[in-house]
Amino acid sequence: MLLSSRVLDRPTVGYLKRQISNIGYSKQEHEILWREEKLSKARNDCMDLLQKHDVSSYLLSKFYPRELRDMFLVVKAFNSNLAKIALGSSIESNQFTKLKFGFWQEQLDRCERDISSSPNSTLPRNMGEPVVTLARECLRKGIKLNFDNLRQMITSYQHFCTDEGVRGFKDTYSICSFGEGVFSQINYTLRDALFSPKFPETSRFSLELMDCIGKERLENLLNDIYAHLGQSTAIASFLLGSRYYATSRSQVLLPADSIAKQNISQEEILRFLQSEDSSQQIDEKVRELVFDVATVANDHLLSARIKFNDLKSEIHNLVDKEGSLELKLGWEQLNHGVPDAMFLPMMNGLPTVCFLEKLEKYDFDIRNPNLSIKDWRLAWKTYRSYSNRVI
Repeated sequence: MLLSSRVLDRPTVGYLKRQISNIGYSKQEHEILWREEKLSKARNDCMDLLQKHDVSSYLLSKFYPRELRDMFLVVKAFNSNLAKIALGSSIESNQFTKLKFGFWQEQLDRCERDISSSPNSTLPRNMGEPVVTLARECLRKGIKLNFDNLRQMITSYQHFCTDEGVRGFKDTYSICSFGEGVFSQINYTLRDALFSPKFPETSRFSLELMDCIGKERLENLLNDIYAHLGQSTAIASFLLGSRYYATSRSQVLLPADSIAKQNISQEEILRFLQSEDSSQQIDEKVRELVFDVATVANDHLLSARIKFNDLKSEIHNLVDKEGSLELKLGWEQLNHGVPDAMFLPMMNGLPTVCFLEKLEKYDFDIRNPNLSIKDWRLAWKTYRSYSNRVI
């Protein structure tokens, strides 16, 4: 009994840690330490998510200015979380899937309300979701975040889960529509963040350019480029994931009109994707089918490149005709005449470029295991793209 009392009288480890942590720190300093620890954990969680599910985005994040990199992590991690819900929708009830999307909708609403009511307030202690925690801090620093774009992404994924994810895509236009609702929205959101006025080193030239007379054509070109790249990314994503959907969900998400064009049934394609063996005739038809779909993705890439060349010319024309002396001096210092704030979102199309090149290399054999292997060339391509301003 005496021993038991002595043990109970001893302070707990948690109590000792709290006492030690309180030595020499004010309440305000404790709040700062807690916030930095919380943000560091949220940042690391988002990076870990990308390293596991979206390696190419983890690589692309390194090209963003340090002060704006967190917003890139927010947008990409947000998309990864939504994609995980969509991938798991076939083994979960519709109601449960709806609840998961509803959770993210509520998180966005809460974050927007919080920053609107008290933009300079400290980080709320009950905001635990890493993506939202990091987004809240980005907003506090003055980085722009278009919540409407993020809500559109939720809507597009929800529609996919209840429609194309169940019945398949009718045509490539349907895939492009999904790409516009998800991947193009990512590009638009990142563009808005990079145009944040509170970070003039990145945004000054672009914002001044947007004040020039005749900026409408420039803005339209930018939006068209981001849209084409987003639609191309969607097509490439479903081509890459076609075998996963066939083996894990017994679904064919290749467009129905392209399948009908090759005079082949979805059942034949499903068996083809689920096995290693097939007749030469089926193999040739599937390759033709994949070629037709990949051609649409490549056409969007070509359109983006053409408009990108037009964008370079338009920037030069605006600077030459309408720009101030300061703007002209700024243009001369740009990398190949295009500012980072406009170009960085375009780099999201590089993984699609790599995939389509590999697909052509392996003669459009969608079952080739090399297609899903991480491409070591992506690091070199991203550096080359950023340095030379090519997509």
